[in-house]
Amino acid sequence: MIPNAFRAIAWRRYLTVGLLGAVIAAAAAFVVSSAQTKKYTANADLLFRDPQLDQKLFGSSFFAPNRDAVREAATNLELAGAPVVAEKTAAALGGGISRQDVQDAINVKPDGPSDLIRVEATLPSPRDAQRFTNVYAQTFLRYRQQSDQSKVDAARQLVQAQIDRLDPAARASSRGQGLEARSQQLEILASLQTGNVEIAQSADLPTDPSSPRTKQNVAIGFVLGFLIGAFIAWLALKVDRRLRTIEDVDSLHDGPVLGAIPASADYGKTTSPTVIKEPFRLLLTRLRYFNVDRKVQTVLVTSAAVGEGKSTISLELATVAAEQHRRVLLLETDLRRPSLGTKLEVPPGAGLVDSIVTDRPWRDAVTKVPTSVDDIQLDVLLAGQIPPNPGEILASQAFAAILKDAKNDYDLIVMDTPPLLVVADAFPLVEQSDGTIVVVRLDQTDRAQAINLLEDITRVGGTILGTVANGTPAVANAYYYTEL
Repeated sequence: MIPNAFRAIAWRRYLTVGLLGAVIAAAAAFVVSSAQTKKYTANADLLFRDPQLDQKLFGSSFFAPNRDAVREAATNLELAGAPVVAEKTAAALGGGISRQDVQDAINVKPDGPSDLIRVEATLPSPRDAQRFTNVYAQTFLRYRQQSDQSKVDAARQLVQAQIDRLDPAARASSRGQGLEARSQQLEILASLQTGNVEIAQSADLPTDPSSPRTKQNVAIGFVLGFLIGAFIAWLALKVDRRLRTIEDVDSLHDGPVLGAIPASADYGKTTSPTVIKEPFRLLLTRLRYFNVDRKVQTVLVTSAAVGEGKSTISLELATVAAEQHRRVLLLETDLRRPSLGTKLEVPPGAGLVDSIVTDRPWRDAVTKVPTSVDDIQLDVLLAGQIPPNPGEILASQAFAAILKDAKNDYDLIVMDTPPLLVVADAFPLVEQSDGTIVVVRLDQTDRAQAINLLEDITRVGGTILGTVANGTPAVANAYYYTEL
């Protein structure tokens, strides 16, 4: 019950913070991408293959074949990216372009699992990118052709040297004629050399920039921003377990949130201006509305910790009920740190404890305090002297008798108790009352403590009438009550 409600709130928070992070990150990616210089990439494909012209001319390979395909591909890739090719390309391009400029612009990489190698140039100008790529590819092609031609020429020169050493008779012999034929074949082979490479695809003029990839960057920023935002929300929930919103309070249990009380220094006085008491009138109305099928005469008001406003809410709730011409008794059962006397500016005197320990009639200890409505007073039974054993006092038969007797005189009895997670004095009252109102203060009450308190009340057989969110923003308070 409680975990499911909390998960719903948590997921909404993850989604909200995640979307906020996504929007911020996407906007940042767009701004950064827009500020970057556009660059264009042109690419050309080189195909490496052996046309086997030596076999066709000689019937055997002139160049020793490389039977290791992986090694051959690595060799071709290294040759294509050799500094000498960049230097020759720079010279071919002219215009003061250096070898380093070419190496910075050109990238040579395998084009998948094939005999193709891709040459690509990335530059701010699309035409420069196309020109760099095509000139580099053509330069490499000539470099390979010249390299292979030089090998064939060296072989032909060796054959020609042998021919030159023959006398005229030897040249006319079958051996001499064979050398002449071989020299001619090598000359033809040299002229036909391709370097075992050809341009499979020349570079076209790029039309779209390769960087920055604004759409891609914005999409990545959106996803990363959402993940980071959701993680921050998750971390915040793990680290800070305080209740922040009315929705957080509503997720604590299945019962209603009876009231959302805005922060105000005017509360805690029975004679407070009637206009500021509207949240408490609504609290009283909701208390009746959600308990229309049963009698709620004795109401326990408590909290998990000190300083969450339970005494002030007890006082204001009792006051607005009295102002509606109901017979109301405000009973102070916080016997360790009573505060209602100070709030009401009532001089110290006999109270609840005195009536129990001295058998003095409790009605004689009731103090009548004025309200903001003329001729209407609120009956208050203060704690009186602080006893050494508050728990025993509240668990005594004498207190039970006073409470039973008071039910005959009053329509509503509001009991202000100590924080139940701090001291257990008032737990005996949980069963004796018709229900408990749990007060939490936003930005202060710990979620785990509030849940523990609600579970403890249920565990001892108490009835939870609802919760009250204290210290809400005024705007949130107004919005919340429009739903009633």
